[in-house]
Parts: sequence; C-alpha cells; structure tokens
Amino acid sequence: MKTFARTCAGLVLSTVVAAGCSQVDFSKSVWNPFNLELGFDITKKPVRVGIVYSHQGLLALESWLPLRKAPPYAALRDQLTKDLGCGVQIQELEPFQIAAHLQSGRIEYALVSEEDYKTMTAQGPVGQVLASAVPLTRCGLIVASAKSDVHRLAEIKGKRFAFGPKDDPVLAVATLHVLETAGITKEDFQKELIPIIPNLDRLQYHISSYEAAKEIVYGLGTEVGVIEEAEYESFPETGGRLLPLKFAKDDFRVLGRTATIRAETSLAGPFLASAQANPEVTRAVVKFLSATDKEHERALHDVGLSRFDLKPATHDTGSAVVRSAAPPK
Repeated sequence: MKTFARTCAGLVLSTVVAAGCSQVDFSKSVWNPFNLELGFDITKKPVRVGIVYSHQGLLALESWLPLRKAPPYAALRDQLTKDLGCGVQIQELEPFQIAAHLQSGRIEYALVSEEDYKTMTAQGPVGQVLASAVPLTRCGLIVASAKSDVHRLAEIKGKRFAFGPKDDPVLAVATLHVLETAGITKEDFQKELIPIIPNLDRLQYHISSYEAAKEIVYGLGTEVGVIEEAEYESFPETGGRLLPLKFAKDDFRVLGRTATIRAETSLAGPFLASAQANPEVTRAVVKFLSATDKEHERALHDVGLSRFDLKPATHDTGSAVVRSAAPPK
C-alpha cells in the first residue's frame, strides 16, 4: 500500500515538475496533465444555458446510464463551446427553475418556447431577450439519379428506394403519402435482403438525407429516393464528385415533393440572458446566434430550428443588453 502511495505521489510530482519546466500554468497542468487539445480553456468558468427539453424528466433511468445517447442539442452545445472558447453546459430545467436561476445568475442564458416564456414572465420580466429562435420547416424532394432512366413518379415501381430515418415525418411518412397518392405502395419497391437498418418492412432506410443522397448518386442499384429540400438547395448547380464527396443539383432529377412540415420543437422562442451575464460573453453569444444558420445549420436542425432572429436595439426588456451585445459589423 505504501509503495502504491509513493508511486502516485511520484506521478503527481512528475506532472507538476514537467509543467513547471515547460512553463505551463499550474492549474492547467493539473486538470489537463497531458496537454491535450480540448478546443476550449478548461480553467475558464463554464457558461450555463437552461432549456426546457426533456419529455421524460431528469430522473428518467436513461439519463443516468453511462451509454446514454447524445441529446439532440449536443451539436449546438459543442459549436457554442468552440466559439466561446470555454466549456458550455446545457441544463434541462423546468420553466420556473429557469426563471429563478436567470434572476440569481446561476445560469447565464436560456432558450425557451414562446409558451414557456409567457408563463415565466407572468409575474414580471425575466432575463433579457437577445434573439428569437425560428422553428425549422421541412420538405422532402423525391429524386432520381440524373444518370438513371427514371423521369416520372410512376417509373419508381419495382425500384429500390432510399428513405431517410424510419418513421421520420418527412423522409419516410410524408414521402410514402406522396407515393401512395401516385399509386405506388410499399409493396411496389424492391425489398432489401439485408436491411441497412433492421425493420419489418425491409425497405431501405438511412440515418440522414445525406446518406440517402449518397446511395442514390453513388450507390449500387438504388436510383431513387428522398432528400431534404433545404439540403438540395444548398448544393451548387454543378461540380459534384465522389472524392472528396460533394453533391451538385445536376446529380439529381427532381420527380416530386412532399408537403411542408413544421418541426415539433420546444426550443422555438426567446434566447434570454441573465442580468448577471458577462457582457463580453454575451456579445460573443449574439455573434454566434447571428451566424448559426450559415455556419452551423446542421446543429440547428438537430433541435428543430432554422435560425435565430436578433432582436432590434429598441426591443423592450432586451434593449440594454442587445445594444451592448450587438456584434461588430
């Protein structure tokens, strides 16, 4: 036991000595002894953002499992972490908790729905409104590879079809509705011998529109499928290639489109700042929000949002913070 203690003490001492020799800050060397590139400064105080998101509650068993699936807001949190240069913690809380913690300064920011915001401000102002999150509207395009001989929906019969995630409201459910209206049922598709994602109907499902597009353009034997309209519109007119992978509009032939569907999200509403929030950090947050739809579109889509609309400097309770926080032009 004594030998083990001496070994541990030696390791700690070696770390401290090595840190001193390389002129690395002591606190950084203790928390990050191997000097790993973490993407942010672990010695800075983390920024806390409150949201009302969980439908199962914080005491749900899966919330405490080590292999818990990453929450939908993980990409947004990670991007904000990189932009701010410090740790960002997103905490799932009840509306009344968010209101209290914003006022006390325990959390610096919050993103809530319009309905929750009205509840929180029923007794008076809560936080400063920096921006408003706009819900994502989605539409699917039923497409064929431009190299295929498929030019009409009716010619899809008997083909393999690349869907998005199983039960996705746009890339599966709404797509099947359009096809059925055109006289094409599930039974008209070639079935997968080994389904990409295990399922009972043996149709070809993919984890994303991007993966479906890859199968349609560069896969073997799948000439038709469905992709996100917004994704398609982001492609250049021409210039698609396999390596490195890049899609272009002329890789596809558009055959039809689904109805436009509004994403169901509890985060479409005000982005708030506590009166105790650091003004410099708030300016960085506003700059991040103003560019999210251009630079971090995928992270926004994961939580059902399309963009953040910044509030003008004259906006009621948010005027002082927005005026001081507006990013430089």
